[in-house]
Amino acid sequence: MDNHFWEALCTILFLVIFFRPIKNFVIGGIDKYKNKIEKEVSSVEDLKKNAEENLKHYRDLHKEFMEKSNLVIETSKENLARISEDAKKRLEHQIAAHKGLHQERIRLYQQETLHELRKKALVKAFRISQNYLSEKYTNITNHQIEETLSLVKQNKNLYN
Repeated sequence: MDNHFWEALCTILFLVIFFRPIKNFVIGGIDKYKNKIEKEVSSVEDLKKNAEENLKHYRDLHKEFMEKSNLVIETSKENLARISEDAKKRLEHQIAAHKGLHQERIRLYQQETLHELRKKALVKAFRISQNYLSEKYTNITNHQIEETLSLVKQNKNLYN
């Protein structure tokens, strides 16, 4: 029995004696590492689940926001159209009112001008009549001519 035999025998005895504790130590370490990995996987799965729930929640919020924003846009378009139509009607009304005022001013100015022209024509006619009467009828006094002219003026005022 040589040294190699004893070495082999010692190695076999060593392995038989320490096989179970080494095996338990290695399996325990592997089990701990397995449990650690399982916890991390579980944690990652929980994170994934939370992320999916958050994603769904934010997609729902985005969808709701888009619906509300589309509603706001449509309402704004309707309001803008209504405001534009109201402004157009007010502007047309103001234009018509101003046009009416201007037409009334023109009519009054025309009346005033016509009245002034008639007045000037009457004054000229009175002067011509006065000159004519004073030349033709020298025996008529200025007082009689003035009375006649005042009667004509009074009649003229009745027609104005």
